[in-house]
Amino acid sequence: MKPFLVLIFGPPGSGKSTQAENVAKKFDAVHVDTGELLRRILHDPARQHDPKIREERIKHETDGQLNDSLWVGGIVNDELRKLATDGKSVASSGFPRTIFEAEIELPVMRELFRERIFAFILRVGEETSLFRNSRRRICTKCHKPHLWSEETKNIEFCAGCGAALTTRPDDKPDVIKKRLDVYKKRTLPLFNYFESRGLKLAEVDGELAPEAVFDSIQSKLSEALPQ
Repeated sequence: MKPFLVLIFGPPGSGKSTQAENVAKKFDAVHVDTGELLRRILHDPARQHDPKIREERIKHETDGQLNDSLWVGGIVNDELRKLATDGKSVASSGFPRTIFEAEIELPVMRELFRERIFAFILRVGEETSLFRNSRRRICTKCHKPHLWSEETKNIEFCAGCGAALTTRPDDKPDVIKKRLDVYKKRTLPLFNYFESRGLKLAEVDGELAPEAVFDSIQSKLSEALPQ
């Protein structure tokens, strides 16, 4: 099978990273999480004296703003080119986030993956987004997200690598509300932009349990993927 690209969109707390990871495992792809990619760069000890890094880190963690689109677009395009050169399929969570970023990234996506680009929108309500994000924890070592549930709420260590769990600085309720507002104003218009350029987006009910959400994505993707 030729390499393909899966784009998963949704508001904060919709489970984008979880579903992209599921797609990557099932379809032998690489999960590219823009948030994690940026956090790696923003927290790189060797870059902490860089004024641009300091500026973007404040946006990311404190203000609930999106990072500079030109900067993010360049990072994403470099990552996609590297993976496509290696013949890897990609399951993404978190890019592009705005029309401006799409104008930077979509030409490269089409150059690399041609017609093999598939997009999904996870629909969840604002209350669900706030609830999930404010209770989410992240592994301090592998950075795997651990979603809150009655079964996991008392777990203190990562199920994957055993390291301690922590909360993310940008998962505070006031920051989440800012991120939701940014999503509505800057990311939602992106969907009409994609449609106008011939890229279809399949909607999925993100309120369901993660397993049910993935069943829906897997079914749609299996039908769409060229054999």
